[in-house]
Amino acid sequence: MANKIQIKRSVANSTVTGLSNGELAFTQASNTLHIGLPDGSGVLRIGGAQYPGTLTNSHALVANATGGIDNVIVANLQPTYIYANGASGTNGQFLTSNSTGGVYWLTPDASVAGSNTQVQFNDSGSLAGAADLTYDKTNGTLTANNFSGNGALVTSVNAAAVGGNTASTLRTYSDTVAGTAYSNATSYADTASGTAYSNAVSTAATDATNKAANAYSNAMSDTLSRNGTYTGNNTLAGTTTTVSSNLVLSGLASSNVIPSANLTYHLGNTTNRWVQVHAGNGHFVTGTFDDDVQIAGNLTVTGNVTTTNVNDLIVGDPLIHLAANNESSDVVDIGFVGHYSDDGGSTKKHIGFFRDASDGGVFKLFTGSQDATLDAANSVVVNVSATGYTTAILEAYLRSSGLVSNSSVVNITANSTVSVALTANTLTLTTALAGTSGGTGKSTMTDQAILVGNSSNGYDELTLGTDGYVLQSNGTALLFDVLDGGTF
Repeated sequence: MANKIQIKRSVANSTVTGLSNGELAFTQASNTLHIGLPDGSGVLRIGGAQYPGTLTNSHALVANATGGIDNVIVANLQPTYIYANGASGTNGQFLTSNSTGGVYWLTPDASVAGSNTQVQFNDSGSLAGAADLTYDKTNGTLTANNFSGNGALVTSVNAAAVGGNTASTLRTYSDTVAGTAYSNATSYADTASGTAYSNAVSTAATDATNKAANAYSNAMSDTLSRNGTYTGNNTLAGTTTTVSSNLVLSGLASSNVIPSANLTYHLGNTTNRWVQVHAGNGHFVTGTFDDDVQIAGNLTVTGNVTTTNVNDLIVGDPLIHLAANNESSDVVDIGFVGHYSDDGGSTKKHIGFFRDASDGGVFKLFTGSQDATLDAANSVVVNVSATGYTTAILEAYLRSSGLVSNSSVVNITANSTVSVALTANTLTLTTALAGTSGGTGKSTMTDQAILVGNSSNGYDELTLGTDGYVLQSNGTALLFDVLDGGTF
């Protein structure tokens, strides 16, 4: 096959510069070929067209058909001899040209010689003398015959009279334009005084409520020393009343019953207990219930609650509210924590699921944490750097906007609103990904082969060519082959 080989080229630039080492360039402006010097120091003209008879830019001297050079322009000419019109000049001759531009040596007219030398002047491109204007070098006089015109003509000048000096008039022209100094200084100061704002609010509220205690006294000062039933309305006088037998009260207590000492006496004991105690308001320092507790109304606990031996937690409310005191901030982790040990109790470990407040609210499932602070009922954060802390495994089916995972399929789907990015160190496919889906359609590759797209759904392999071959196109396919300029 024939291949086109092109080098660097220009149509208008006659000067070639900037070639790399060994780089070729051709310019049509002078039809010359150039190469970059191997050491990178410049560009050398190595060939091209020559134009006989005329020396132009970057050209060598080439003679024309008659053996001459039509035109040579030099910046500085320093000849030893000048050969013009077939001869070299002789003493007294000078170079002149004729009406056709020819250059030749000219001998001055004989009339200009002698004691009265004619003053020569340029006449029609050639020096000539005039008999009416002569200079006598012996007497130092200039003679003009048939003189007419304005001005004065000095016919005799004694050079000695002026001492051989040449007078000259010095003309000076001074044009001074005073510079204009222009300055423009602009300063702008904008100072805004700060505004001091203070707001002091003080509130003092004093609520003093004094309630006078009602004093009830029932003095039974008399000694009651009978074992029978007392059914009188009289007041017993005395300091102590002792009832050694059972005391049966069939009436109603119409006053407070208060022990004589604080936290000293019992109302019943573990053996003899009251069947029912009815009270409008029971106020107890501590309380212990040995059996079930039934509360018909609401239960309000202002302190901490400690629960032990709870087998089942049954809640009728559909939602469990956690971290109720966290609504004005976000400083605690929200979730649940469980405790276990997998070595017989030697190491306490914790598992749980929580929202990490320090990590943008990400929900995390963990296991194996040995953080002792999680043993406390009032722990508020989960330390993700604790000893043994590990992300736990979640076994579940998933469904999100771009992911569906269940027992049948795992689909990742992108659409106009959901983008999907897959980042993996390794990716293994059972079936090769087709070219129309961004793959190659091939599960194996030949060493050093190049993939070239085909017209179906993948790529063809272009195997390595022979040493020295280059990758090129023949118009219908890519292939490795040699470069051939072709014939014409």
